[in-house]
Amino acid sequence: AYDNTSEATTLSLQADCGNWYVGLNYYLNEQSHGMEKLRWDYTDGEDIRDFTLIYAGYDGDLGDTTHLKAEYQFVRSYLWGSYDGGIWPVARLQAPADTPIYAFPAAVTASDGTLLRSRDQIVAHYDSFAEYLFDQGLLDRNSTSAELESYLQHVYSNKDSDSSKRHRFDCQWSWDATEHTVIDLGYALDLIDYAGLAVTDAGLGRGGTVNVGVDTSLRQEVYESLKHGVYGQMSHALWGDRVRLNAGVRHDDQEHYGGTTSPRLGAVLKPDDKTTVKLLYGEAYREPNVFELSSDPTLGPAELRSYEAAAFRAFGEHARVGVAWYHSTIDEFLSSVGSLIGSGVGTVEEQTVEGIEWTFDVHRGPAALFMNAAHIVDAEQDLFDSASGARSEVELLGLPEHKANIGMSWAVTKHLSSALIYSYMHSYDALSGNKLITEPFKI
Repeated sequence: AYDNTSEATTLSLQADCGNWYVGLNYYLNEQSHGMEKLRWDYTDGEDIRDFTLIYAGYDGDLGDTTHLKAEYQFVRSYLWGSYDGGIWPVARLQAPADTPIYAFPAAVTASDGTLLRSRDQIVAHYDSFAEYLFDQGLLDRNSTSAELESYLQHVYSNKDSDSSKRHRFDCQWSWDATEHTVIDLGYALDLIDYAGLAVTDAGLGRGGTVNVGVDTSLRQEVYESLKHGVYGQMSHALWGDRVRLNAGVRHDDQEHYGGTTSPRLGAVLKPDDKTTVKLLYGEAYREPNVFELSSDPTLGPAELRSYEAAAFRAFGEHARVGVAWYHSTIDEFLSSVGSLIGSGVGTVEEQTVEGIEWTFDVHRGPAALFMNAAHIVDAEQDLFDSASGARSEVELLGLPEHKANIGMSWAVTKHLSSALIYSYMHSYDALSGNKLITEPFKI
C-alpha cells in the first residue's frame, strides 16, 4: 500500500513604515517520500525541507513623475531525509569504513552461466537490483524487512552544513516621461551558493540505515553562480490611449554561460470602449538548475520564444467574453522524454506548445455564471540522441488536450458567498516509472 503523509508549518511576518518594509517567511515541510520510482517501501521514508526567506525593500514615489521599487532577499535552506533505494541504486559516498560495501565487480557469473563484464551488462541481465543480490547470494530471498532495509536504505542530508544560500536584489526605476509615455529601467542580481548533500547510499552495500551516520566531511559545495541583469522598457500611448505600444529588452550575464539578450514587444488596441485586443511577442532564457546539471553537466541555458494574441469584449454592463491564442517554443532543456524507457529524462532540442483559451462570465445582482476552457492545438518534442545521432519527433506526454471549468456563485450576504464549480480534464498519456513498462498508459 502507498501512503504519503505530509505536514507543513508556515510563518509569515511583515512590518511596514511608510514606503519601507521588512519581512520574514518560514516554511518547514515534512513528508514521506514520493512515488517517482519503484521502491521497496513507500511508507517509511521521509523528506524534510527547512526554508527561510528574509527580505527588505522600498516601494514609493521619488517625485511627481518617478517611482522606485527595490528589494533584497536572502534565502537559506536545508533538506534531509531517507528512503528505500530504487531498482538500480547508484553509490555516491562510501559508508563508514567498518561497513562492508557490495560494489559492482569488474565481472560476475550469473546463475545461468552468463559472464557479465560490466555494470551495464549486469543491469541489462537482471530485472532489478534485488534479483542481482539474490542471484549472487548476497541477499537471501527470505530476508526480513529489517534485513532488506539494511541493504536498501538511502540517507541524505545537508542539515549540519552552513545551509544552501541565495542572495537576490531587484531594483526598478519608473519615469512618466510624458502624459503618454512611461519608461522603466531595472537591475537584478542573483547569487547562488548551494551546499551539497552528504549521502550514505546503501543501494550497493549494507549498513546504510538511519543508525549509520553520514560522513559530513565528504560534503562538497555543489553549485555557485552569479548573474547580473539589466533591462529597459517603454510604453507609449497613441490616439487617446486607443493604442498602446510596449517594447523592452533585457540583458543577463551569467557566470557560467555568458551574456544573453532577450527582447519583448507588445501592442494593446482598443477600437472602442468595450473591446480590447492584445498582441505580444517575447523571448527569455533560463539557466539549468542543480538537478538538471546532475543529469547532464554539459547542459546549457534553455531559450524560450512566445507569441500571443488575445481579444476581450464586454456586452453591456453584465457580460464579458475573451479568447486567446498562444504559441511557445523552448530549446535545449531536460524533460521526461516519451522515446525513453519509463519516465526517462533526456535532452529536448525543441518543444512546441500551441493552444487556445477562452473565458466567459455574466453577473446580475448577487448571482454570477462563469465558464472557461483551454484546448491544446499542438504539443510535440524534437529529440536528439547524442549516442546514435538520430533525430525524432514525438508527442508531448502528460498534457490533457482539453480542460474546462463552469461555475455559479451567489452572494448570500455582504460577507458570505457560495459557489458550485464543475471542472473537466480530458484523458492524457503518461509514462511509467517502471523500466519494464515501456509503453505510455492513459490517465
